[in-house]
Amino acid sequence: SVFRNCAMDGSVFRGCRMRPTRFDNVDFSLASLGAADLRDCDLTDCRFRETNLVQADLRGADLRSVDLLGAYTRGIRLDGADLRGAHVGDSLWIGAHLHRARIEPAQAAAYARAHGLTVV
Repeated sequence: SVFRNCAMDGSVFRGCRMRPTRFDNVDFSLASLGAADLRDCDLTDCRFRETNLVQADLRGADLRSVDLLGAYTRGIRLDGADLRGAHVGDSLWIGAHLHRARIEPAQAAAYARAHGLTVV
């Protein structure tokens, strides 16, 4: 399935397995995707502002240039995900599983700061 240039803001997805799916420029702002299975999904350029992603499984997902500012991400699984260019808050770096995730140098510095390190 492919969803392109649409709005799912405020939607509620319960116990959903949403893969294999491509979401291109989709607005999920204020949606509830807690515990959703989004493994290996292409979510490039999507918006997740203030979205519930608690315990969501995004392992291997393409999250390049996504907007995750204000998203609730406690326990989110991002192992192997591509987060290059993603806009994220400090809470993501603290509460997410990020083994083998791809990030940019600026994001690595934000990760370090979120964990109390001083970047010089």
